Amino acid sequence: MTIIHKKIKFFLITLCLVLICLEAYSYFAVLYLNKKGLIYQKPQVRMEEWKEYLNKRDAILGWRYIYYRNDYDSSGSRIIPAFPNPDSQDPYVSLYGDSFIFGAEVSNGDACSNVLAKLLGRRVSNYGVCGYGTDQSYLSFYHHASDKSRIVILGYLIENITRNINRYRYLLNPAKEYKLGFKPRFIMGHNQQIELIPLPELNYAGLNKVTGSPEKYLRYEYFAPNRDTRKYKAGFPFTISLIRIQMKEIFAKSRQPGKNYYEDFYQPGHSSEALEVTTGIFSEFYFLAKKRGQLPIIIMIPGYSDFLYYAKNNSWIHNILVERLIKSNMAVIDAGPEMVKRLKGKSYKELFLNPGGHYNTRGNQLLAEIIYEGLNNYFPRSALPPHIKKES
Repeated sequence: MTIIHKKIKFFLITLCLVLICLEAYSYFAVLYLNKKGLIYQKPQVRMEEWKEYLNKRDAILGWRYIYYRNDYDSSGSRIIPAFPNPDSQDPYVSLYGDSFIFGAEVSNGDACSNVLAKLLGRRVSNYGVCGYGTDQSYLSFYHHASDKSRIVILGYLIENITRNINRYRYLLNPAKEYKLGFKPRFIMGHNQQIELIPLPELNYAGLNKVTGSPEKYLRYEYFAPNRDTRKYKAGFPFTISLIRIQMKEIFAKSRQPGKNYYEDFYQPGHSSEALEVTTGIFSEFYFLAKKRGQLPIIIMIPGYSDFLYYAKNNSWIHNILVERLIKSNMAVIDAGPEMVKRLKGKSYKELFLNPGGHYNTRGNQLLAEIIYEGLNNYFPRSALPPHIKKES
C-alpha cells in the first residue's frame, strides 16, 4: 500500500469517526430539543399506558388532571372550606376555567374560590380543571345543565389562546405530564360561527398512526409538525435534520425578533384563526348562560409571561380580545391592569409560586378580590347578596 493510499484510508477512517460522533451528538441534541418543544418525536406508548389513559380521561372533554382528585366534593366542585357541604345551598357563583381558576398548588382554603366565597358570604363552586383550554371549560359548563348558580364566570388564562387550537397536548407540552392527552376543539365554520370538532376516537393502532404522523392523521391540529408553527420532525441522518431546522429557526427569528411565543395568535386573520375561535367560544358561553337565566362574566387572568410582556411594552398582549368582547356587550373583568394597580409598584413576582408557575396565596387572594369588586361593578344591586353595596 502506497503512502497516498494510507493517507486516504486514514482520512476516510477519521471522517467516518467524525461523522459518527457528529451524528451521535445530533441525536442527543434532538432529544434535548424535543423536551424544549421544538422538535417532535413520536412517544413510545405501551398498551397498558393507553388503557390507563382511556380509564382516566373524560370521554367528552379529554384529559382530566388527576393530581387534585381528592380536592373535589360530591358536586364536582373543588372543596370550598367556607361552605363545605354542596347540598346545603345552591352556589351563588360558579367558576369554570383551568389551573388558575382551580388554584393549583395552594390549599383549598387559600384557593381563589374559597376566598371569594368568604367575601360574598355565599357558596362558590369551582369547576376549574388543570390543563383545560377555554373550549373545554366552556364545554364543561355546557354539559353541566344542573348548575343552578346565579352567576357563572369563565376564566381565561391569557396564553390559553394556543390551547384553543390544539387537540393533542403533547404537541404543546412535550416535557409535561399527560403526553397522551387529546381534546376536542372548535373551528370557524360557516357564517363565521364556531363548529365543534369532537375528541378523536382512537384504538391502539390508531394511536400509533396519530402519534407517528399527527400532521397526516389528526385534522385541525394547528401545532402538527412541518407546518408554519416552528415545530419540526427529525430523523436519520440527525445531523442533516438539525442543520435544516437551524436554518428554518434563523429565518423565523429574523422575522419575529423578541416576540412572545403566542403574540401572533392574537392577530386578526392569523392562519390559526385563534383569535376568532376564542372570541366565538366566549360568545357561545355568554349566549348559553343568558339562555339558562344566569349572569355570565369573563375574567382575563395574566400569567407570569404576560406581566413580563407588560413590563416591556407597557401594554397587554390580549387587549384586542378584550376590546372585541366589550364591543359585543360582554361583561369582562381584566385582572392584569387591576393587579398592577393593586401592587402599587411592587413586583408582580410576589404573586407567583415561581417564575412561570401558578399564583401563590397572595395571587389567589388578589384574584378573588378583583372578581368580587367586578361583580359589584357589573351587576345591579338586585343581583347581589344584600351585604354587597353597589358603588354610587
